[in-house]
Parts: sequence; structure tokens; C-alpha cells
Amino acid sequence: MPFSKEKNRKLRGVSDYLNKADAQRPIRSSIPDAIESARAAAAEANSSVARVNQRLKVGSVGAVVSVTALIVTLVLGAVQVYSLVRDANQYVIDARNELNELRIELNSKQNELDSKQNELDELKKSERARASSQSNAPKP
Repeated sequence: MPFSKEKNRKLRGVSDYLNKADAQRPIRSSIPDAIESARAAAAEANSSVARVNQRLKVGSVGAVVSVTALIVTLVLGAVQVYSLVRDANQYVIDARNELNELRIELNSKQNELDSKQNELDELKKSERARASSQSNAPKP
């Protein structure tokens, strides 16, 4: 707001007005203090940004190392699980083959046993028939 005409006649400008207000103390501008304060705040902000960036770098490296360790662990675990499943499947296949061989051998032995039993039955029949024919034959 401009000075009134009466004040304009007495005072030539803002500096005259400020000198008249307090002639003992020179009027000091607050702008240099504000600039200095802003510079200090900017320097603190830059320092904070640098610390955050450093922490982000360290954190990023830590995250990469952690993810890499996790991936390696998962891959090695998957390899072990695959190996375990493959071995278990092979064991089952081997057990089935052995069981089939044992069944074949059992059937063969059962057939041999049946054949021997038939031979024994035939021998018993022929022994009975001979014993019967000897008992029915005339005695001298």
C-alpha cells in the first residue's frame, strides 16, 4: 500500500520511513537469515538423502544376496526331492520285478509239487493194486 501524500512529502521512501521508525537501530532485512536457514535445511536434506541412498544400496545388496541364497536353497532342495522321488520309484520298480520273479518261481515250484503229488498218488494206486492182486492170488 503506498504512502499517503502527506507522508510522501515528509518521507522520500521506505528507507526514510524505516530510519524514522527506529533511528537508534538500523533496520536489518530478514531475507539473509531466511536464505541462510534455507541453505542449512537444504544441506541437512542433502545429507539425509545421501544417508538414505547409502542405506538403500546396502539394503539392495542384502536383498539380492538373500534372494540369491533363497533361489539356491530352493534349487538344491528341488534336486534332492527329485532324486529322492526317482530313487523311490526305482525301488518300487525293482520290488515289482522281484515279486514277479518270485511269483513265477512259486508257480513253477507249485507245478513241480503237483507233479510229484500226482506221481505219489499213482505209486500209491499201483501199490494198492499190487497188494490187492497179491491178496486175491492163490497161495501155493
